[in-house]
Amino acid sequence: MRAVVFMGRLFEYECRELGISMAQYRMLLYLRHGPKRAGELAAQASITRPSLSTLIGALEKQGLVRRTTVDADRRGVRLELSKKGLAAIERVERRFTEVFDDATTECDRPRLLDALEELARVLNDQIEARVRPDQ
Repeated sequence: MRAVVFMGRLFEYECRELGISMAQYRMLLYLRHGPKRAGELAAQASITRPSLSTLIGALEKQGLVRRTTVDADRRGVRLELSKKGLAAIERVERRFTEVFDDATTECDRPRLLDALEELARVLNDQIEARVRPDQ
């Protein structure tokens, strides 16, 4: 467990060095697979609407996300990743890969990667079950 916490701390530091917070990075990841409405994002990220507004405002100011209208509902707004936002994800992930590679040079890499892939799948399933308990 400590390894996960320590790696998280390293990633937080690297994000700050790249000019983005971990919370902003996570929000960009949620938008990576297509536009979402604010309510969807708040539920998926398990944050309040005011916290989401602050995050989105900062991401918009940096040009990493943009608002678009919903065709079926003129008042509805969707948030989508900009090209600059996608580039930010890629930049952060390249750096995370470097940090991970440096930290795991002495490990059995194939075994470690398989275990982490399985852990990510299980954790994602658990998060989805909490976000969408009725499904």
